[in-house]
Amino acid sequence: MKKWGENDDIFVITVFINQSMNEIKRGLAGVSFDQQSKSYYVQADDRTFEICPFNSQPKNGLSAIRVYSNASVEATSYIFDMVLGWAAPVVTGVELQYKDQDKVDRMLRELNKSKKHKSIDPRGMFFKDGAYFVVSLKQMSIQKRANPGKKLKVYETLQLIEDLGKQLDINNEFSLLIILDQSYA
Repeated sequence: MKKWGENDDIFVITVFINQSMNEIKRGLAGVSFDQQSKSYYVQADDRTFEICPFNSQPKNGLSAIRVYSNASVEATSYIFDMVLGWAAPVVTGVELQYKDQDKVDRMLRELNKSKKHKSIDPRGMFFKDGAYFVVSLKQMSIQKRANPGKKLKVYETLQLIEDLGKQLDINNEFSLLIILDQSYA
């Protein structure tokens, strides 16, 4: 069973939960998750939602997990709340990884031209609206991290990151509408 497409845009959510992994596993019992190695995933059509524990767990009793999803913002947020909301998750990071090389190239060109994105590192790190844009050899990610002692709101952060990405992808019709709308404001 293929979990991820080669060019899928993937949300990655970093979460800490004050429950053991066994308790989290029991909490997933009501949803038809499949298990592969240490991770749990559910798949519908060509969309996947995966829960994967860190290899090294913190010693303070919290469980550290990453959630991966190539579903929409709404679906990712809904499934996240449905399967982990009971455990009072503390979300410390959200990112959106772009792997389609043509899209990454287009977005990088827009980042380099943009006066709205602050260049942090000329090799490929930018900042705007509290989010970091990190470009590596074959992918780009937009990342938002919580300040120490704080947590992120899942839906709002997913939406922010997706919107920032759409603003850079000039081949996206929605982005063109945003650009046109901003030029008349």
